Parts: sequence; C-alpha cells; structure tokens
Amino acid sequence: MHCRNIDLTRIRHLDGYCWCLDQAFLGWGDGPDDGRAAGGGVILFENDRRLGPAHAMHDDIRKLGGGLYSHWEGMLFFSTSDGTSPLENGRRYRIGLETPLPESLQAALDETVLLVRRKRPFMAALRPLLLLPRVEWRAQVFESLGDAFRAREDHDIAVEQYRRAWNLGRVPALAYLLHRLADAGQFQDAYTLATKAALHAQATGDLELASRTLLAFHQTIYAAYRAGAAFAEFQDRVVAGGMAALAASQRLSPGTRRDGPLRVGYLLAGEGDQSYSSLPDIIIELASRHDPDRITPTIFTLHSPDALTRDNPRFAARAARLASLGIPLVHAPIDEPRGGAVVQRVRTAAEAIASHDLDILLPVVLTGWHLLIAALRPCRRLMTIGLGDIQLYTSPILDLSVHLAPKPAMDGLCPSLAGPPFIPEGRLSSSPPPLARKALGVPDDAVVLFASGRDVKFRSAFFWRLIARVLDRCPGVWVAAAGIDEAFVAAVPDEDLPAPVRARVRGLGWREDILTIYPAVDIVIDTVPFGGGHSLFEAMYRGIPVVGFRDDELLMFREAVWTPAFDYIEPPDSVFERGDVEGLVDRIAALAGDDSLRRQAGEQARIAIERYRNASAVAAYLDDVFVAVMRGDPSMSENINSNPGSADFPPLLH
Repeated sequence: MHCRNIDLTRIRHLDGYCWCLDQAFLGWGDGPDDGRAAGGGVILFENDRRLGPAHAMHDDIRKLGGGLYSHWEGMLFFSTSDGTSPLENGRRYRIGLETPLPESLQAALDETVLLVRRKRPFMAALRPLLLLPRVEWRAQVFESLGDAFRAREDHDIAVEQYRRAWNLGRVPALAYLLHRLADAGQFQDAYTLATKAALHAQATGDLELASRTLLAFHQTIYAAYRAGAAFAEFQDRVVAGGMAALAASQRLSPGTRRDGPLRVGYLLAGEGDQSYSSLPDIIIELASRHDPDRITPTIFTLHSPDALTRDNPRFAARAARLASLGIPLVHAPIDEPRGGAVVQRVRTAAEAIASHDLDILLPVVLTGWHLLIAALRPCRRLMTIGLGDIQLYTSPILDLSVHLAPKPAMDGLCPSLAGPPFIPEGRLSSSPPPLARKALGVPDDAVVLFASGRDVKFRSAFFWRLIARVLDRCPGVWVAAAGIDEAFVAAVPDEDLPAPVRARVRGLGWREDILTIYPAVDIVIDTVPFGGGHSLFEAMYRGIPVVGFRDDELLMFREAVWTPAFDYIEPPDSVFERGDVEGLVDRIAALAGDDSLRRQAGEQARIAIERYRNASAVAAYLDDVFVAVMRGDPSMSENINSNPGSADFPPLLH
C-alpha cells in the first residue's frame, strides 16, 4: 500500500464533524483533475490507527464523526476518531491506496475512471480492463466504475457496476445499493445482495459488516412494507441470525444481581416518530403500574433530548409524566458521535444501559438498532411484550415474549406466553372539537361508514369489493377513509369498486386529527384482511359500532391477514368468520337502517373496551412473569403464579 502524509494546512472545515481535503494536495498528481486515487480503495490513518468505515454518507460524517470518511469526486471528506480538530489535536494523518491491481493496470484504470467522471468517451480504454483474467482485478474495475458513475449521478449504471463487483467478491456501497434497489422496487434483488453481505460477514467474522448489513436490510424491508411489497422477514436466519451469532462473542456480562426489587428496563420505540405512535404510551402506562415492592422500572431511549424535542414535540408531555411518576428516563443516544463504527456506537449504548444493572430488558421492537443492542444482552434476561407482528416483537435471541393477544403467541419466534388483553389509555380520553360532516365531503343525512389505517391496508381487492357490496345494498351509506386520498380511491380498479358506487367514497388523506372525525361517523369497518387495532379501540370507546372479521387460527401468523382489535375483543354480533361476507354486509345494512340498533351496538362496544382497560391487572401479571423468569424455571410451570386465571386473565401456562 502506498501512503502519503496529509498536509494539515490544506485541510478545511466544512460542517459539524466533517473536514475536507482536495485530492490535488495528496501528492498523487499535478492538479485537482488528476484521478490517481480514484481506482483504488482509500485508507485513512490517524497516527497508526486505521479510521473508518469508509464509503460513509457525508451527512453521517457531519453528524456522527467518529472516524467516518468518504473519498468522493476527488475529495476526501473525513472526521477524527473523537470529534477533535485535526488542526489542533497533534495527530498525524496519512492516506493510502489499497488495490489488487499491478501499477500499470492501476494507471490505466485511473485514466479510464477520469474519462468517465469527465463524461468523455471511455469505452475504448475500458474494454481491455473488462477482459482482465483475474477475478479480483475485474472486481476492482467494477467498483471503481461504480464510484465514477455514482459521482456523475448515473445511478442505474452505478448500481450495475457495484453489483458486478459484489458478484466477484468485493462488498462496496452496501447501503447505497440497497437504497437504490428499494427505490426501483427490486426488493428480491435487495434480499439477495443483503444475504451475500451477511454470508461474507460470517465467513470473515466481520461484525461491523454484519451490523451494517442488518441496518440497511431492515430499512429496505420497511421501504417494501410502505410500498405494499413485503419480500423478506426481519428475523431471517441469514442476516439477523448471522449478526446475532457474531455478536454472541461480544455479549456484555452483568454481575450477580443484588437483593431488592427486580430492575426492569424498557427500551422505547416510536418515541421519535413525528406521527402518533401508541407504543410509548403503552409502555409508560404499564411501567407506571408495576408493584414497587417487586419491580423498579426504568425507561430507555436511543434518542438524545434535543433530537426528541426536535422530531416529536409531544414527547415532552410523556417525559413530564414519567418525571411525575418517579420513573427514570435514560437517554442512550445511538446517533451521537461515539466512535463512528456501528459496533462501537451500539456497544456504547448497550454499556450505558448495562450500567443500570438490569435484571430484565424489554426492547419494545426487535429491529434495527434495537436488535443490535439486544444481541449484546446488556442485562441478565432479555424479554419483550408482544404487541403485534412476530417479526417486529419476537426474535430467537429472546428468553421470553409475553403477547397481549393470542394469535401472535401461537407463532412467536421465541418462548411465548399469551397474556391478558390490554387496551392502553393512549388517546382514548382526548376530546378535541369535532369536525362537521361537510369537512368529510359527505351529506348531512348520510350514514357514514368509516375506515382508517396506513395506505397499505387499503390495497386489498377483497376490501373494496366488500365496500362495493355494502354501497350497492345501502344507498344511504357513504364511506370515508382516513389514510388514503382521493387519487388513491380513483385508482381502485373498476372491477373492485364500480363507478356508480365509487362516487360515495371519500379519501381523507393521512390524518393526525382522526379523533375529530369520530363524532361525524356512524359505523367503523375494519380494514380487511389487514386489520386495525388501536384506531378501532378509540372508536369503540366513543360508543361507535365496529364490524369486521375474526382471525383464522389455522393460518400461520402474517400481519397482512391479522385483525388485532378482534383478537382482543369481540363486540356482540359484530365480528364474523372470515369469508362470511353476507353476514357482515347484513350487519352493516341493519346498523345503517336503525339508529337505535347503532346506539345499542355502540354501547356494547364501549362496555367491551372498559372491561380491558385494566393496566394494573396486566402489570401484575407481568410482575409474576418477571419473578418467574429470574427464578430460572425454564419450564414456566404452574407454580410460577398462584393466579389460576380466568376468561379475562389467563394463567401463565395454558
């Protein structure tokens, strides 16, 4: 490897932790247009320490620092290991080229890359390089071409070159590749790429690559979910399983527990979301009901106070509530400059959590950063509360998951218990000023059938055919849907929603003010087969009748065919077997035509909700589970809990 010292007088500060050096000052050429460094992998040293990872996003370098760097368009963008100024910390910085190519071939590649970047004819110079005999040489050529086309923002061509490099054993630009493939809807190709990266990480023992692969892969799964194109599982055996296997050697080792109440930590999720998430409210409510003689709870967040205040103004009220309850809120920000590398950042956050000497940690979700931290086990026992999709709320690395609905417990990926149902307070008691029917675009005398959810829940042909049958049967019914807009409604195929009834469907868009809509609706229908949860509880609490289908327990758990609300509660005469379309349509028609029946059904729904708004009972159940887990009884036998159970609150072992 050929190294040169960096002339510190040529370094300039850009922003945050990011510093910049023009390649012209590295000594590899005569001026800023020389492409000498373009063909090889750039290695940056601070004294004798190798910095990295390379190929970092420039925004990450600016915000996170920690040694991240990128060689891009003839410029070196970098950060120091500890966020100090390279002009003042007294350290020596060197840059080198790491390339498998002989010098003559490297020079030819450099000249070719320069032509590509300058958008000059290059194929004549490139073709001999594409025919090099050795695999590692051609891999270097493809990676360098990818860098050059990426610099030109010719992303499709850049992706193709990077993928060719991947096929030959190099692993460049993983996050960029997955992002581009997801944008193009090529989710299966993204999965193949992530699998290759994970297998490479396992073969080389590279936990950093395994962790970065998991983060980028999980972001791709979320992108696919938003596009309605689920293609892979968060807890797959290769990417997630491979990361967990490599992380096992770096697990933290809590000491012997001290006497006194069990120390239980909840690692929040959703607290930084700009849109409303019920997850923090559920956890705070449960944590506040633990028996203080048995359990001492602590709430953890991976966000800094400033980030939470900036991204989610409503969190201030949650923090104030925790303070009034005397429950500590501990910030272990993962997005601060704590070493740059993912593994370093995760370990720093995990060590901050472990410093609280936890007996049990419950990550609210098991994806991304949360899964990486859980893999280091900063606690004696690792559990979670199953709040839905088994891919989000369970993982093979857990000791136990306590599900608050039965269907996910049947297919949980770890030891699982079906605990008592629980309807969190959340926004139930909020009463904002109601909207008028005019604001919904429906007549004052209409019977309004309402549905809400993310747009992915409205993509089922079955749902729209059901709506069409209702509207055809009930001329006085109009449909209002929150979560989709008028363009979405217009795009539903005519065979699913014919034009004569489509005129009585209103798309309200994504609404943060959904509580203001409920007073203007008469009936709420679940989005089927991809059902809703908390929004239906909010409607039932307000005395609005709801209708939908129950789960088929002979089907494997899939969120897209799960009806969370009716896995908890079945209001009388309102929930039907899957496939009983006639029964459901008949029920809606009966409700639409009878005000008194609607009032009766709404009151029954409200009573059903009240029955399960018992956070204290659920917290007591969890207290028993926590004690049993810490006793180390792997069978979770019946002597764990003296509570024999009931129809509402089952025993620990069924």
